[in-house]
Amino acid sequence: MARKRKGHRLYPIALSPAQASEALQIQPEEVTAAIKTGKLVAYPIGARRRVLVVDLVEWVRTWSKRS
Repeated sequence: MARKRKGHRLYPIALSPAQASEALQIQPEEVTAAIKTGKLVAYPIGARRRVLVVDLVEWVRTWSKRS
């Protein structure tokens, strides 16, 4: 059995759209719109959707390129 290292913290690799909007401090509708337009990928897990944190970071990087 693997031991848990002292001070080690596991960060989420995926967030719900609501958690993503909260983390970025933006309106939930912005995340939902990005998902609907295909600018941000959301993966279905059962009846829920999750956004990978790496995809979220990449989406944020495109903000400077918005027109």
